Amino acid sequence: ELHLHTFYSQGDRLKWDGLCSPEDMILECIRKGYDGAAITDHNTTKGFRRAQRFVEKKFPEFLLIPGIELDVALPSNSIVHLLLYNEDVENLKFKRGERIEEVLDKAREDDTLVVAAHPLSTYNPFKRSQLRKFDKIDCLEVYNPFIFSLTPETEKLAKELGKGMVAGSDAHSLDMVGIACTIVKGESLEEILKNLRERESPILVTQGYRAVTPVLKWFKDKISVNYERINELIGKLVSGEIEPQNTSEKFVKRFHFILNPLKEALVRSERITLWKLIAYPVALETKIYSKIVTR
Repeated sequence: ELHLHTFYSQGDRLKWDGLCSPEDMILECIRKGYDGAAITDHNTTKGFRRAQRFVEKKFPEFLLIPGIELDVALPSNSIVHLLLYNEDVENLKFKRGERIEEVLDKAREDDTLVVAAHPLSTYNPFKRSQLRKFDKIDCLEVYNPFIFSLTPETEKLAKELGKGMVAGSDAHSLDMVGIACTIVKGESLEEILKNLRERESPILVTQGYRAVTPVLKWFKDKISVNYERINELIGKLVSGEIEPQNTSEKFVKRFHFILNPLKEALVRSERITLWKLIAYPVALETKIYSKIVTR
């Protein structure tokens, strides 16, 4: 399994994108018969590092591949996703939004396997011309259950460009694990990455489109988790020890994208009475709200 997300993955619209712990994702892979997996959280290797400690302690025979799904910027400033794999997780230290040329150059220097994630999709799309241009991309993710209809087209393009082909479940919850896998021969991490790069990897797909039920459940659970975390944040911001003025300042700063004009007006104002007019109602309302939601 080459494409897994844990709760360390953060989304573009909702902060918490993955729903499960690294340990639970590994256990689900083992339960479903996988010999190895890559944790590929969005723009972080924290999930992998935690999974690594778990695997070393509990399942040393399970092959865990260091990975990351990185947001990279094209020359047009559009964002696309690269799946990066390396024997040494230290070689996966990239910044979100780095220029693709810089990422590919560093990846080549560090012998990092580079896979274009869900190419030709309508979100974070790699266009054909871009895939032809960036020859340092090693493989295309020809099977991703979110874009199954594009599989024949992507497979054809991979063959045309002489790229390796991989599959991944792009799992963000336990229900999503096990839809597809990439079969690779090799007994070591070095052999696995070498054989993936040399296009010696057949793909096994267990079903076509991702089933609707687990996707809907993921969306619902994701919204619920984000709602609960926001409530926790509000609860921390509001307490009996917080002065009303500080409370209003925190809320204005926290929601600056909504209240930016108001914030600027308040910053310019030196009249403490104006702060009090805003601070006391906000403090009272949020304190009552936090009491209700934390019952």
